[in-house]
Amino acid sequence: HFHRHLISDTKSRTGIWLIAAAILPISIYGGYFGVGFGFMLLSFLSFSNIHDMHKINALKNAGTFIISVVTTIVLLGSGLIDWEHGISMAIGCGIGGFYGAHVAQRFSSHFIRLFILFVGVVSVVFLFFKNY
Repeated sequence: HFHRHLISDTKSRTGIWLIAAAILPISIYGGYFGVGFGFMLLSFLSFSNIHDMHKINALKNAGTFIISVVTTIVLLGSGLIDWEHGISMAIGCGIGGFYGAHVAQRFSSHFIRLFILFVGVVSVVFLFFKNY
């Protein structure tokens, strides 16, 4: 199903491999740092043939969950995970993702796109002035 939406020619298998190759560096970044990963994934997915922002957001949430689980498994024995903070953040992200998706359903895709753009720009400006 996802494959059908991402490439226009369903006979071509190269499209899905190009997408996988392009998303790999974003996924590695998201798995290790995580900061801004949701924005990057939303931006990446907005180049697909999926125009409904709610579907893109659902794919982003699923992708973020998968990356988090894989990263946790990979880093499990490394001692790099701060479990005290990590578990509370995971619970908060799960609750926020679940209820945020329900709240977002009340708004149009256009409004959601504008809101995401607004939050992204405000975040960049805030971080710029905070650090420079």
